[in-house]
Amino acid sequence: MAELLLINHPDRSIGRVFLSLLLALPLGQALGQSYVRPDASFGTNGSVNTALTGSGGIEAEPPHARPSTFNNQKDFMLANNRLWVCGGGNGSFVVKRYLLDGTPDAAFGANGTVTTTFPLSAEANGMALQPDGKLVVVGKVLSRFQDAGLAVARYDPTGVLDPGFGTGGMLYNPDPSSGPFMDTRKVVVLTNGSLLATFNYPGSYTSRLVAITANGQLDPSFNNNSPYQALSDYIHNIVQLADGRVLLVGDDFSAGGSPNSRAGGVVYRLTAAGARDAGFGINGRAVITGTQVNAGVAAPAFTELFGAAVQPDGRIVVAGTVRYDQTSTPSNAPALLRLNADGTPDAAFNTATTRTLYGKGGLQAVAVQPDGSIVVGGSLARSALGSSLSDVLARYTAAGQVDGTFTPNTQLGYGGSGNGISSLTLAPNGQIYTFGGIGGTSLLLARYTTAMAAGLIPADEAALQLQATPVPAAGPVQLHYTLPRPARVRVVLHDPLGRTVGTPPAGVLQAAGTQTLRLDTQQLAPGLYFCTLEAGTLRQTVRLPVAR
Repeated sequence: MAELLLINHPDRSIGRVFLSLLLALPLGQALGQSYVRPDASFGTNGSVNTALTGSGGIEAEPPHARPSTFNNQKDFMLANNRLWVCGGGNGSFVVKRYLLDGTPDAAFGANGTVTTTFPLSAEANGMALQPDGKLVVVGKVLSRFQDAGLAVARYDPTGVLDPGFGTGGMLYNPDPSSGPFMDTRKVVVLTNGSLLATFNYPGSYTSRLVAITANGQLDPSFNNNSPYQALSDYIHNIVQLADGRVLLVGDDFSAGGSPNSRAGGVVYRLTAAGARDAGFGINGRAVITGTQVNAGVAAPAFTELFGAAVQPDGRIVVAGTVRYDQTSTPSNAPALLRLNADGTPDAAFNTATTRTLYGKGGLQAVAVQPDGSIVVGGSLARSALGSSLSDVLARYTAAGQVDGTFTPNTQLGYGGSGNGISSLTLAPNGQIYTFGGIGGTSLLLARYTTAMAAGLIPADEAALQLQATPVPAAGPVQLHYTLPRPARVRVVLHDPLGRTVGTPPAGVLQAAGTQTLRLDTQQLAPGLYFCTLEAGTLRQTVRLPVAR
């Protein structure tokens, strides 16, 4: 019996990082047997009306289209076994917290809701949870001239403003003349405890980064004695990686001009301290351009990026839209992209997945399951030239192929007039939580049930017949499987967020037939993990609960 000792590595991003292009979801494509469905045990028949409002979906068609196609969708996250949403209401920050079954969390604010009034009208757009359980929310305040300024609030775990942050728990800049005009969108907590937020200048299609200290003050040490750093692009989202590094995704406006004159989406990678990562693109910045295919001819297309996630092997997938001209009227189509570790597009992935799209819409949300498969959410019209957009939720294999076992069609959701799904996240048990809304009405929080990987394993991979015993594990684990042919076997463990937590230094060469591997999981904390067995070109993943 072979034995592998799994080694926890401090850099969970080890492995090659890729990013390439996938133009997704041709309308009317049959996806086979239904596999994912709304979870009727969540909220009311699978959804919760948060009473938060937002706008989004595909904005006016060219020549009047602007960037930020989905930029008013507010924010949602799953953290500390709670569901969090934020937005605006009557000129105030509104934050809501729910239990995992969709009921309001009575331990937070007033029956799960906290409303924070700033001296001027305010609106919340983004949030992040600190390691100590405190919640940071960012947004904007409006001056008497209706110009936007920075607004930040921090709350303790019960929803009370933290007096150790800013002034009475708040930091705001109501006067644009005393600082940059800004529409603050997203925030992350850096490894040193400080905050990094993004904000936009809608009129000039540029963005800024702003650094805020742990006690709620603008951080002048961030960028040569200035808390602000100018970016020549329009940033839609900021995503923190498992190793603390940060991705920014948006639109390339470095050459100036209108949205219709720009061709590429942009991805920045920053270090855990918020500086440009010199090993990515050019000075931490990479541009990727989608492809439209019309009458059999491929050409670069205007590309916007809205969401990003990392596959278990380190590859990064980015969701967005491309502009295409299927008739004489330009429109937007869903797109999924992938980059290499150095910021170059994955040409093989692009070539394999580029296709003509007949429906208009876009993807904003993307998440990766432990086996590397990709779940995406957004909006899509029911016909090629239709104006009514509906929610779309779909899944792709790690290689970018549509998973026909996930849903019977691409119109899974609540329908409506264009918001679609703005964000999604995966629970450890395989459930999918989504956040979005219908037109300008209330945004919905929804939950779907789905299995993890059943439809993603080719027939020959199913021959591995992987089983783990005992389950749950309290010590050494036996992996039992069958090799259809000799192969070098390797085992990798991931946590529920898809982060690598254990990997052997090398594979073990084994003969065809029934085999067993012994895993030492003593270094793993109790919890749910996913064990992937790689045998040559074959691969299978099983759940591995660890208990003590």
